[in-house]
Amino acid sequence: MGSICEIYIIDDDSMLSNSLKFMFQTLKLEARAFPSGDAFIQALPSLEPGCVILDVNMPGRDGFRVQKEMLERGFDWPVIFMTGHPEVPKIVRAVKLGAVECIIKPFQDEELLAALHEGFRHLRQAPPPKRPGAGAALPLL
Repeated sequence: MGSICEIYIIDDDSMLSNSLKFMFQTLKLEARAFPSGDAFIQALPSLEPGCVILDVNMPGRDGFRVQKEMLERGFDWPVIFMTGHPEVPKIVRAVKLGAVECIIKPFQDEELLAALHEGFRHLRQAPPPKRPGAGAALPLL
């Protein structure tokens, strides 16, 4: 793990994902982009703990479903939701699901960086991650 915390960007808008990834790299932060919630969930077991920047509306698994599956699998990582559709019910749902922040596209870099700072704080205070199968007893031969 190259930085204090990893950043995972999940958005079907490749221009936005690439722009965010570039910004984070210039700040010497590790960032990895995923084009869909499905791709992120598939890679999740092999990822280091990190902050998740998650688009609400995507084809396949939407952002809410991705966060729900993360929690069900024991990955209680900080989530920052992004949405281009600032509907109050969606924002309320994100907050109820435990999101660090729900930001409205287009947003200022400073707004996202402040949310990431809060996410990093949560991640550093969290107990060590429990990987599926970690700590399981070895079978006796």
